Amino acid sequence: MKSKPKIFNPTDPVEVKFVATIYNILTKGFDISSIYRCGNCDNILHASKTNRPKVCSNCGTEIDWSGSYTMIIKECPQCHVQYDNLKNFCLNCVPPSKLQQVEIDIPKK
Repeated sequence: MKSKPKIFNPTDPVEVKFVATIYNILTKGFDISSIYRCGNCDNILHASKTNRPKVCSNCGTEIDWSGSYTMIIKECPQCHVQYDNLKNFCLNCVPPSKLQQVEIDIPKK
């Protein structure tokens, strides 16, 4: 079973019980925008750009980050310039470098 993560809202009265956990996370230097909740059990998840949990540590549900939180684009493996999915080769590299699909974070609003 897969579940979509929920954005953590520290102002929601239902989530007041998480204040101690949030304090602990923030005092360790984490960014509040990288805190989510499991879509199944509401367990707090900390997701950085380089280390996004694949499953919930509490209930074991697989976390599906695609679509709402990430998207697939193409990137040059040599110069790391990013392109839309319509391009196949890097416009900057000689000899031509074939673009590879990568998953990136969608910026939060």
